[in-house]
Amino acid sequence: MPVELQLLGPAREPLDLLDGLVVAEPPEALQLHRFDGDVVALAEFLVWGVHDEGPGFAVAVDDGDAALAVLAGTVAALTGFDIPAAIAAPDVARLAGLNPMARDAVRERLRYLVASRPADVDARLRHFLG
Repeated sequence: MPVELQLLGPAREPLDLLDGLVVAEPPEALQLHRFDGDVVALAEFLVWGVHDEGPGFAVAVDDGDAALAVLAGTVAALTGFDIPAAIAAPDVARLAGLNPMARDAVRERLRYLVASRPADVDARLRHFLG
């Protein structure tokens, strides 16, 4: 007699790339890295962050350009691309063109961007990524 199995958890909508991403304070305890412009340090953190089994991570940024660099670096870390190159020169078209499942995968790891002026950073990201 056949047995029906459900191998996946309950269906849910994929996480949006930008909704709720930029915050003044992360609402949960996560590993936090401050991106101060050091591309190598951020790349090393992202390699760890996308492969860690924990609940994801947060990165503190000063502005929208740094936030864009973090997003590009996270995508590169998840897809095997050159992380420092992606951080140094974010490919806005590639980020904007991510399908919903890819956006969800990014947000499963990069839970928050922490900024002192989250509305300004969010507006800058939306300007680039829609």
